[in-house]
Amino acid sequence: AVLVRNTDCGSLELLTEHGLFFPTAYQEIEDVQTKIVLEKYQTVVCKDTSGAFYYASGNTELPESERGPGPDFFLPPHHEIVKHSWSTDLKKEHTTSEVVWRFDSRPSYMNYEFFCRTLDNVALVINV
Repeated sequence: AVLVRNTDCGSLELLTEHGLFFPTAYQEIEDVQTKIVLEKYQTVVCKDTSGAFYYASGNTELPESERGPGPDFFLPPHHEIVKHSWSTDLKKEHTTSEVVWRFDSRPSYMNYEFFCRTLDNVALVINV
């Protein structure tokens, strides 16, 4: 897909037709986009031009109103994918983190370590 700006009026247009693209005299190529392809278990969070969030899911069994534009789509002009920073350290003190933009809904396990005190002030470290 090609994101094209019309230099005459300043509007943006996303062209997704298959084949070669030749811009006209009043068109500038702003960006070349790749198609976002989601597996059945993946979901992304997107933000539109007004700042409202919506979901795109790869699960084709969901109705289209819940699935959004998934399972494969191009991001429209002025829309963006929301990126999250997840803590990956054992104590969850945010010393190391990972940027996540595609959520995996399959079951997975994460290790946690909690520090707490009992009523008689005994310190406990609990690994889950």
